[in-house]
Amino acid sequence: SYSFFLQLILPLLFSFVVVVRCSAEHLYRKCVAKEDPHWVMHMWNGAKRRFLTAAIVLYHTLCIRCFEVFRCQAYPDGKQYMKFSPSMECGTSTHIAMIVMSVFYIIVVIIGTPITIWLVIRWYKEKEMLHCPVAVKQWGFVHVRYEADWKYWETMLVLRR
Repeated sequence: SYSFFLQLILPLLFSFVVVVRCSAEHLYRKCVAKEDPHWVMHMWNGAKRRFLTAAIVLYHTLCIRCFEVFRCQAYPDGKQYMKFSPSMECGTSTHIAMIVMSVFYIIVVIIGTPITIWLVIRWYKEKEMLHCPVAVKQWGFVHVRYEADWKYWETMLVLRR
C-alpha cells in the first residue's frame, strides 16, 4: 500500500518542486535582478509544458495504479482482498484512501490529459496559430510530428495506453 501512495504522490511532489523553483526564480528576478515582468508568462508556459509532458510519460503507470485499487477478490474466509496486493483488505480505511486518491487521479490526469491535449491543439488550430513559433515551442511536442489531418493523433495515443 505504501508503494501505491508513493507512486501517486511522486507526480504531486514533482509539481510542488516546480512551483517552489518557479516561485524562487520569480522572487529573485523581481527583487534582485529587476528584470522584465513578462518573464513570468514565459515561465508559466514552460511549467505547463513540463506538467503535460510528465503526465504523458506517467500516464500508463498512473492508469494501471489507479484502476487496480478497484479490483478486489473474495477469499474463502469471507473477506475481500485487493487483487494486486493480497495483504490489503478491501473496505478498510487505507483502501478507501487509495480509492479516493485514485478517483482524483482518474479525473485530473487520466481524463484531463487527453482532453487538455485535444483542447490545446484545437484552440491553436482554430486561431490558425498551430505553426507559429510560440505554439511550436510550447506545444509542438504533441503535434509537430503529425501531418495536418492527424494533429489530434497524440490524444488517441495517450488514450490507447
